[in-house]
Amino acid sequence: MRSVDELDHAEGHATEAVASDADIADTESHEPESRHSGHTWKIVVMAIITVSAIGLAIAYFATRPTWDERIEPLANQVARLRALEFEQPVRVEFITPDEFDAQVTDDTELDEEERADLDRTVALFRAVGLMQGDIDLHEASNALASSAVLAYYDSEDEVIRVSGTELDASAQVTLVHELTHALQDQHFDLDAMREDAHTPETNLALTALLEGDAMTVQERYRATLPADDLDDSIESNNEALEQLEAADVPDVLAAAMAFPYQFGPVFVMDLIAAGGYPAVNDAFADPPASDQHILYPVTYTTREIIIDVDDPQLADGETEFDRGEFGPLGLLLMLSERIDAGEAERAVAGWGGDSYVEFERDGTVCVTTAIKGDTDADTDRLAQALRAWSNAMPAGASTVATSGGVVTFSSCDPGAEAVTNVTGASTDALTMMALRNTFEAQLAGSGVGRDPARCVATKVVANYGIEDLTGAAVPDGFQQQLAAWAQSCGAF
Repeated sequence: MRSVDELDHAEGHATEAVASDADIADTESHEPESRHSGHTWKIVVMAIITVSAIGLAIAYFATRPTWDERIEPLANQVARLRALEFEQPVRVEFITPDEFDAQVTDDTELDEEERADLDRTVALFRAVGLMQGDIDLHEASNALASSAVLAYYDSEDEVIRVSGTELDASAQVTLVHELTHALQDQHFDLDAMREDAHTPETNLALTALLEGDAMTVQERYRATLPADDLDDSIESNNEALEQLEAADVPDVLAAAMAFPYQFGPVFVMDLIAAGGYPAVNDAFADPPASDQHILYPVTYTTREIIIDVDDPQLADGETEFDRGEFGPLGLLLMLSERIDAGEAERAVAGWGGDSYVEFERDGTVCVTTAIKGDTDADTDRLAQALRAWSNAMPAGASTVATSGGVVTFSSCDPGAEAVTNVTGASTDALTMMALRNTFEAQLAGSGVGRDPARCVATKVVANYGIEDLTGAAVPDGFQQQLAAWAQSCGAF
């Protein structure tokens, strides 16, 4: 599905639990370096996350900056927590919220081609059952930026910009996050890393690594705050989350925006458990290349090979406008919106590779995707899940077929007037999977074997809801139940 342009130059921090890049879009034109002929759906997500602010010109500070006396203690903490030293001070600018909003939102009037491109993107989201109605993606992008972004690090001019002028506990936590991005840039060259990550899959995976690293340092810093400051920080974070939830943004975009911040820290946690921060530094030298690596960190550590799947063939009269990899994240969101989240996740866990083609048929936007599982049994499970998904879609909108060990689904836009009953279930499914991965990583990091850790974590999310697992109070009987599951799973 589709987008606006490539990843760019600025790392943005939205809220502290569900954050958002506020990257300033690269205004240069780039020829695609892969088989992605146009704008893929993951870049749309990145564009909504990163918020295009084309034409923003910021002066480059050629002189070597010095540490602001308010910032230097935070920088020292970041260096200690991240086990890396700053090579030079980082400039931090505090600007008014109105000035900040003007920088991270885009009031540019779209031309006819740009508007048609975004409309086609919405049609593709409708085609796979993740949106309904007539959505303005340009407006949604600005709504996300205005409601979510609190600060960002711009790797082009190496400056952190913060909304507001007060350095309270919440702002300190935000600055720690952005200072971590600046530290990453000084040691690993973020612009070069983004240039190497020239496909949507590698872009999204790289973002999860960068944000997972920054979130890990941020939360370790937050844990050192005095009780009153910690409470203030959490309250401010909750207010920001409420503002984000109140924004008029499709659930799937909010879920995809949260992906690097929900799953990236678990990915980094696994690396630290395996080899400390040297292992994290190694990942910067050899970044994850697919959202599969982030959803299932073991596929990164084992370097699981993604199966090459031939592109689906179009019929006469069908006009292609893009092709690429749909990927396990898109598949998980799509399936879990229509079928049981557990069934969807079990199917996606066996994803081996895919190839999609987006096209128009008689003026209607459609997508066809060929998928293979890691094994024949995995392909059969994917086919079963896709048939259940297709049966829950509007009548006649989608088809599923299996041939030669490949399952192919095709689906077309039912139109803006169609009632497709989008509930946001995919958002909850992604959150529950993130919680499952977090429990698994914590258990594995404490010395429990990987298989028993996965067994216990799966039982936890199968028996408790999001509110149970994210609330301030531990559910009644949870510790006893956890001990029983640990024993039955062979954790000890």
